[in-house]
Amino acid sequence: MLVSIHVDNTLPLPVEAFCQTLSRASRSITFRPGIVAFRLEGESISYPQTYKKLPKSFYKSIEGDDRAIIGSSVPYDNNWFFEGAGRLIIVSFSGWNLLTSLPVTNGLAYFVAALLGGQWRGDAMQ
Repeated sequence: MLVSIHVDNTLPLPVEAFCQTLSRASRSITFRPGIVAFRLEGESISYPQTYKKLPKSFYKSIEGDDRAIIGSSVPYDNNWFFEGAGRLIIVSFSGWNLLTSLPVTNGLAYFVAALLGGQWRGDAMQ
């Protein structure tokens, strides 16, 4: 399985090192860092509007990926932490500092494990 990890311009994370660490820890999943710089349009993330506004270059960059996960500090309009469509999932870390003192990388690792481990079976996810 190939999973790409991306962040928009609101979440400064060491994605390359993060992907290397996860890939070393997994026997069946390869993680690769996203290469396209982008920002999510609007004041909040909304499904499916925000997903449709991602640049074509982003969608081209995830061709062949089994899953693509985007991290952002932009909040969801419904206060969820994540939502997905097909193989694309956007995770919001809005207000993360109000919930925990753990680094965002810990949260991203948790969400990646939960999402890939089948913990979430949302209708929007296929």
